[in-house]
Order: sequence, then structure tokens, then C-alpha cells
Amino acid sequence: MLALPAAAASARRHDAEKLPGTRIRDLHYGDALFYFYQDDDFAALTRLLAYEHWSRVPHHAEEAQLLEGGLYLSLGMHNEAGERFERLLTNDVPTGVRNRAWFYLAQVWYARGYLDRADAALRKVNGRMSPELEAQKELLFGNVLMHEGRYDEAIRLLSTWRGPQIWSAYARFNLGVALVRNGRLTAPESAPCSPQLRSWRRSRTAPISRSALRACRPTNRRGRARRSRGCA
Repeated sequence: MLALPAAAASARRHDAEKLPGTRIRDLHYGDALFYFYQDDDFAALTRLLAYEHWSRVPHHAEEAQLLEGGLYLSLGMHNEAGERFERLLTNDVPTGVRNRAWFYLAQVWYARGYLDRADAALRKVNGRMSPELEAQKELLFGNVLMHEGRYDEAIRLLSTWRGPQIWSAYARFNLGVALVRNGRLTAPESAPCSPQLRSWRRSRTAPISRSALRACRPTNRRGRARRSRGCA
């Protein structure tokens, strides 16, 4: 199946929901954002941590925590990312920020194999997020259900999925996997990936992880997470 990544790039890299438009009130926060938009994650993160330590971003404390978590996630540092997101799960934090923290925390748990915790975190999202993040959340939820063997629920979720066109191929692919594993369809001998799927391999803004793209290839079915045969 095609899985959402446990990385900040799971959403489009500079998603408007992840970094809502805001007036920069602390110059040091703007400095960190400059490196972030230059795709220099390490420089952005080290600056954020230093400025936070020196209390130089008082007007952007919650946004800085969310951004730090996303940067840690993109660097594969799941424990540190989870700690940042968990700090934002209080009633003192605006609902929009808290929802995004639950969503990104679910990605951390999913990547580490804690499916029950990922499931619980996704259910903590209160209301709907932006259309793009909502679409990603449902795709991630579908992956969690499939890994748990709850194919009927995954099929119901993915059958009614609505989202941006760039995500539709992944939704259809995972729906097909769920139908095959539930015995409702026969798996084809091969299912070539579309040019759009192949193009994501070369893009840093891919909403699908590299491991998910590798899942398009024929793999050994004895592994922990069996995957359907796909493109070579």
C-alpha cells in the first residue's frame, strides 16, 4: 500500500495549514523561516532552538514548537518531534494548532509502528482541518486501518475520500489494495505506476515517502508490512 510519510514533507513542504500566514512579530522567527524556505532544515532548526532558548520568539512560541516538530520529523528524529507536538496538546493552544499537532503526532506513532496510538491521535482531531490536510489525515487513517486488518473500515473511508487531484492516485491505489486483501478483487500480475507516481521520486515535495514508493515494486511478502505488487 502507499503510505503517508512520517516526515514534515508528508504534507506539501510549505503547506499553508502547517505554516499559517502570519505577521512576523519577532525578527528571529523570521530569520529561522528564511532558512526553512531555503530548504535548509538543519539551519532552521538550530536557529529555532537557539532563539527559543534565548527567549527571542515570544510572539511565535506555539508556531515555533509546531515548526520544530515538523523539522525534527523531516530529519527522522521521531522522539524529539513527538515531544514538541505533545507540548501543543493542551486547551491553552488554539484548536487549529492543536489539530495539526495531533495529526503530526499520529504520523510519528504510525512511523514507529504504534498503530493504536496513531489511531487514537487521529481521532483527537476536533473538526475539519484545511481540505489538503484533511485529505492527508484520511489517507493516513486508511493506512492505519489496513495495517490493522480492518479492511471493511478502510474501504468505507477510502470509497468516500475527497481531496486534491495530486492525492487521488494514492487514494485509488490504497482502495484497490484494501479491496484485494478483503477478497473483493483479484490482484493483477502487474500494475504499472503512472508517470505522476514516478515523478514524485525526484521531488522533495512528495506527499508520499520514499518507502511508500518502494512499495510500488515487487517485494518479499514475508516482511512485517506486506505490500501489493506494483511498478518495477
